[in-house]
Amino acid sequence: DNGGALTNVISMGLRFIVLSRSANRRFLVFDEADAWIKPGNIPLFVKVIEELSVKLGIQVVIISHHDIEKFKGDSRIIKLERNSAANIISSIEAIGNEKQNIGAFKSIRLRGYKSHTNTLLELHPFVTVIYGDNNIGKSHISRAFNSIRNSDTVENNINHKAKFCRVEITLEDGNTLYWEYHRSSKRRTRYKVISKEGGDIEYSDAGGKAPVWIDDFLFMDPINGLDVHI
Repeated sequence: DNGGALTNVISMGLRFIVLSRSANRRFLVFDEADAWIKPGNIPLFVKVIEELSVKLGIQVVIISHHDIEKFKGDSRIIKLERNSAANIISSIEAIGNEKQNIGAFKSIRLRGYKSHTNTLLELHPFVTVIYGDNNIGKSHISRAFNSIRNSDTVENNINHKAKFCRVEITLEDGNTLYWEYHRSSKRRTRYKVISKEGGDIEYSDAGGKAPVWIDDFLFMDPINGLDVHI
């Protein structure tokens, strides 16, 4: 009962601790973890995450509604906004210090997913901050990570203008993991891993749950029954 800001900070720290002690992929998504923090303290909050990320070798995506365009740290800062055609576009406002992190995702792309027609987010090896106006689709990014991990077969994931939605994650080795969910098809759910040279590595259209081989690429299983990553 000491307030949402303190709760969020403690929760953040616990997730770093648990992940650093596990064999899972070192990757975290914080969706509005700064919601109750005063705007003036956001740079310090992000700075702490940057330091933990580098020291523990954990890649982090921060999704925020705060206007942090003036913040310049070691993070990659990406702004989401709508263009004249009402499509969501992303623009990089700060590149960040390009340190190496061998196990980091390179990018995520959302095609026909929720409010996103075709949004590519190139991720920083350590900390990527994504911000924009309310109701622009920021939280759909964290949901997209969950969809590809757990096969979130909900039809309202599909953009109303699209026949299917797709989430693509470019892995640390340059290979790409795809998940698709079709509005109407005999094989509505499809998974595929394509090598950076363009050849198929894995494929599944069995539907239902994610294929067992996905764990060989994501390494994001629950820890003691809890979702630590997203």
